[in-house]
Parts: sequence; structure tokens; C-alpha cells
Amino acid sequence: MNSYKGIASRNNLDPEHNYPSGKNYLLIIAIDDYRNGITPLNNAVKDALEFRELLVKQYQFDRENVITLTNQDATKEAIIEAFDKLYKLLTDQDNLVFFYSGHGEYYQPIQRGFWIPSDAKLEKRTTYISNADIVDYIKVFKARHVLGIVDSCFAAALFAQKKLRPEDSRYYSLPSRYLITAGRLEPVSDGSLGANSPFAKSLMNQLRYLSADHIWTSELAFKVIHAIQFNIEGQLPQGEPLQNVGHEGGEFVFLRKGRPVPIVDFLDDLMEAPTPTQTKSKNELATSHTQTLKTHPEQIDEPLTLPQLKSYLKNLAAKNLEKALDDVNSRLRDNSYMVNNFILLSAQFNQLKGDKARGIIPYNDSVVRQNQIIDSFQSLVDDLEDEDIRW
Repeated sequence: MNSYKGIASRNNLDPEHNYPSGKNYLLIIAIDDYRNGITPLNNAVKDALEFRELLVKQYQFDRENVITLTNQDATKEAIIEAFDKLYKLLTDQDNLVFFYSGHGEYYQPIQRGFWIPSDAKLEKRTTYISNADIVDYIKVFKARHVLGIVDSCFAAALFAQKKLRPEDSRYYSLPSRYLITAGRLEPVSDGSLGANSPFAKSLMNQLRYLSADHIWTSELAFKVIHAIQFNIEGQLPQGEPLQNVGHEGGEFVFLRKGRPVPIVDFLDDLMEAPTPTQTKSKNELATSHTQTLKTHPEQIDEPLTLPQLKSYLKNLAAKNLEKALDDVNSRLRDNSYMVNNFILLSAQFNQLKGDKARGIIPYNDSVVRQNQIIDSFQSLVDDLEDEDIRW
């Protein structure tokens, strides 16, 4: 039997670069057993501890930098003290991921959400932790990246009401403040006893079975959101930057053990506009490349199997992303859940083209964004199944 997490609501690598050498901190807060008559949950602690072990064993998180509060230890006082401790510990080279799994409430008259600590009293909001308090901590943390993952009901009340335009910039060196939630302003499933919640299961599957050696926060959110929307009716996860708390367009990346940050930092290049000679060289190179393609057209046989198709699409995307997007969209069956994924990716690419046409994006920035879309495209192609394709 499923339970629900809510008290009912009322009314490319460059080894020469000096990448940040700070620590990755992890704060785990999870509550199954509540005092004072609040309904217990099935899997909050199980989900959180499995998530902790996954990050410590497979990703660049050290156990000595993990704070864990579960059940009776996760009181209002202890949670606030943990955030106070992190405020003192974090430097501008460090990163923080916090994971909350437990009850949540949304109080409509003041349009505010709350976390429910283990010692809370039913319907006594003074014993809860306001989302506004959590956001205040996020705002003052000195960390480079802060990522919150919240598996509770009404979690999207943490977000500002105004929607942000999705951004593709993934400069690791720029600060970020990002949140991934299990739902919006609706109850979310805790899952059957002894199992993971649907949100936690999807989150950990993406990290556990990742074929690459890293995944960016936005890619992780994208995959989790679409897995939940496809499998769980009525639950709408959300993942986007937080407003007005210090987000500057950067993004945290989950790195497997022993891997470097998988980006080239273009910040220095952005300070210098290309010279006329550089621009001419780019134009001449593009013209030369076009002439070569016209003179020696590439002969590609129609792929007949799924592995052939995946290889073909990934190679095509590296050469001509627009053509690759058109190609895959023409091959997908109408009932494939991958359709929306590629439509969203096409929309991102069209936005990039528009920004370039209007001259509002620096050259190097456009290169980074296009490479990110190519990475996402190739990752989605890896997820294609035979039943997704019109053969």
C-alpha cells in the first residue's frame, strides 16, 4: 500500500585549467517515524540512505563530509543546526547537495510550504520549518553550487512564482542554486512498504546506471522528470534554478570517482571579442568545409538495426545537429514517450539559433550551448528502444 508525503493542505576536458578544488558536502534529512500523531511514512529513510551510499561509493562525495539526520534525530532544532553548521563550513570552492525526504505541507492562505520535522505537532505550523527559511540559507551559503533534492508533498512551493526561461549554460565555475522536487503543489507517492518512492527510484536509477562518467544537474532533472511523467499519473516533478538566491548560470555536475570536471572553461575567452582575422579564418574554414562536403558527399547506408541507427544519429548530430533532430523526429512513433524529449531538445536548439541570429549570445557561449544540446541528444539516442522507431 502506498503512502503519501503530505499533511493535507488547508485552503570536452582541459587538464591545463585549474578547476575548483573544494569539497562536496551532502546533507541527508529523512523521516519515517513521526511523533505527535503525524502519519508515518514507508520509505523516506530507506530512499535517503540509499541515495547517500550511492553518492559516497560511486561519486565524488567523501563520507566525512556527509551529515545525516533520520527519524528522531531530524528534529526542527537539529535541522536548523545542520544548516547553521554548513553556513560556517562552506567556502566559495565547495558544493552542497541536500536531500530531504519526509512530510511537507502547503498552507494556502499565506501561499507557503513547510517541511515537517520529526518532533512537529500536527497542525502547529510554528513547529514546522518554513520553505522561506531554507531559501534564506541557500541565499547566504558561500558555496559555488547548491543543489536541493526534495522528495515531499508541495515541494515546489520552494520555487518563486515567476517562471524562469530555461538556460543551457553549464559553466562549472559560475555559482548555481538549483532545486529538483518530487512534485509541485500536489501529494506525491512514498511507494509501497520496503520499496523506493517513484521519485527516489528514478533519481537513483539515473545515477546508478549512468553510462557516462558524469551527469549535469539539468540532464539529471530532465531524465527524472520525464521518467516520472511517463510512469506516474498526477505527479509532476520539477527541476530548475532558484530565483534571487545567487544563481549565476552555473551548474553542478555529478562526477564519478576519479574523474575531472568535463568542461572547458570559456570565461577568459568571453572577455575578448574575435579579431577580424579570426572571424575571417572561421568563415574561410566554414566555406572550405562546405565545399569539401559538396565535392565528396558522404555515403551513408540506411540503418537497419537499432545499434546502427544509434551510431548513425550520434555521428550525424556531431556534424549537423539540426539535421539529426529532424531525422530522429521523423522516425519516432507517435506513441513513443521519447517524442516529447526530442521536441523539447529541438525547442532548445531553435532558441539557440534565434539568439545567434539576433546577435545576443557570444560566439564561445553559443559553442558551449550547442555542445550541451549535442550531449543531451546523444544521451537520449542511447535510451531509444526498437518500439520507439518506425521501421
